Order: sequence, then C-alpha cells, then structure tokens
Amino acid sequence: GSLPEGLSLATTGEISGTPTEAGSFTFTLTATDDNGFSGTREYTLAVDAPTISINPDALADGVAGSAYGPVAMTAEGGTGPYGFEITAGG
Repeated sequence: GSLPEGLSLATTGEISGTPTEAGSFTFTLTATDDNGFSGTREYTLAVDAPTISINPDALADGVAGSAYGPVAMTAEGGTGPYGFEITAGG
C-alpha cells in the first residue's frame, strides 16, 4: 500500500502534507528500534473529495431578442483554476 499523493512519512513517524487525490488508502507501517527490533500495524486512511460549490445560486430570466449577461459563474472549494461545462439539460 501507499499514502495518497501529496502526503509523506518522515523518519520521525509523522505523516503530513496535502492530499491531492480522494479514496481509501491502506498501508502497513513498520517501526524499528535502535536494536533492530520492529513492530508493524496496518492503517486505512480515507480521504474525501472536496465539496465544490457553484455560484450564483440562480440566474436572472432573459428576454427573447435582448442581450443577456454577462453573468460570472464562480466556484469555490477544491483547487482552482476551475473549468465549466454544461453536463445536463438543454
């Protein structure tokens, strides 16, 4: 097993960093003392995907034959920059 991308294990036993992928990660950690004796333990670390919200909450109605917008669509949460696309509807 391994840690998720963005996390690392220091020789002091500290896990730190910023995970860049979501999922469930199972790994075995071994600690070895100065005399060469060791112990192991298996861990599972769950990393959730960030919640990304899109704004504005609603759009103003348009009028046929009249210009509309521009309306700035923005996103927050996760890591920018963001890409936008229509994925449902017409």
